[in-house]
Amino acid sequence: MNSVSKPPLIRLHYRDPDGWEGVLVVDSLVNGVAMGGCRFTRTVDANEVGRLARGMTRKNQVLNVAMGGAKCGIRYNPRDSKKQEVLAKFYSAIKPYVLGTYATGPDMNTAGEELDSIMEQIGVQWRLQAAVPNQADVAAVRAEYEQALALQTGRFTFGYARTGYGAAACALTAAKHKGMDDQLSLAVHGFGMVGSAAAGAFVDAGHKVVGVADAGGGYYCEAGFDVDALIAGRGSDSLLTRESMPSNTVSYPPEQAIAAKCDVLMLAATKDAIHAGNVADVDCKIVCEPANIALTTDAVYALHAREIPVIPDYIASGGGVVSAVKLIRREFSHTDGALIRNQLESHLTEVTLKALEVSESKRLPIPLAMSPDAGLYDSNV
Repeated sequence: MNSVSKPPLIRLHYRDPDGWEGVLVVDSLVNGVAMGGCRFTRTVDANEVGRLARGMTRKNQVLNVAMGGAKCGIRYNPRDSKKQEVLAKFYSAIKPYVLGTYATGPDMNTAGEELDSIMEQIGVQWRLQAAVPNQADVAAVRAEYEQALALQTGRFTFGYARTGYGAAACALTAAKHKGMDDQLSLAVHGFGMVGSAAAGAFVDAGHKVVGVADAGGGYYCEAGFDVDALIAGRGSDSLLTRESMPSNTVSYPPEQAIAAKCDVLMLAATKDAIHAGNVADVDCKIVCEPANIALTTDAVYALHAREIPVIPDYIASGGGVVSAVKLIRREFSHTDGALIRNQLESHLTEVTLKALEVSESKRLPIPLAMSPDAGLYDSNV
């Protein structure tokens, strides 16, 4: 069978006396180190974390990042007042791995600053210290890394926007490759950090955002939204508000956002957003998937049959891991916001072009052409 059937190198389950659970999966190691984020949701389980860790392995390989793949997940209510206590207990349990094997970072419902605070509580110098080649340089590398994330890059800091910038670069590269030279229309499924930054990058490039959606609802305006107004108008719960939109905006349930008529559909929300039951509703020319495992395998094949390329999660979400590794190894600027954004976008443009060329030569969708893991998107790993 293909390599999807191979077990991960490490699968560690933590069961707390209070009833909640966490899991760490290290799928692969490169030079003894793996990297991946921490997902904190009510529903995450070992199977999902395993899929995500396998995705990180593939991501790092395709992105030319010398780093193994890992992921951890905590099954708990992210809005509960005990969230910080839960994070501290889980990371205390996996502390030996964080010290030398597992460079951890944010994922769904966790943030880098939050995890840094947890590391201080449990006596770990830095959440990414396992990835620093010379452990004696951890403090200096961390200072440069944090300086880079704070750089202003247009309307956002680099730390806020790096994954969204990367996703936008991938989508724009695919559009140019397809000969789509006119103004492009973008619909974003998920308007958090990644979706809003990608939308901003599209506007910066002279294109328009016609569809936006988050947990509160979906919205469509053929003439295009004012992205800055959308961001400024988000409510106290960080969700989009109808009041910040033009009067001719059409509203619909968020699950219908994948059917928005557009040139590029950006999936920046939940897993399996497009599947066999709704793939026929997709009305775009390119799908870009910065959200992890946002399409099922059958959906990818169905879109390929309609000549709609899918830029898969392990490429489209590469902005975070590429910039992290490049900064840790001092290969990206930590003092010039315009330069580091250009370095990141150039790296992902090159990766995307290669993926498109391999896909065309093999006559397979990118997620399958770039990997022997034909079942990567399936849930039975």
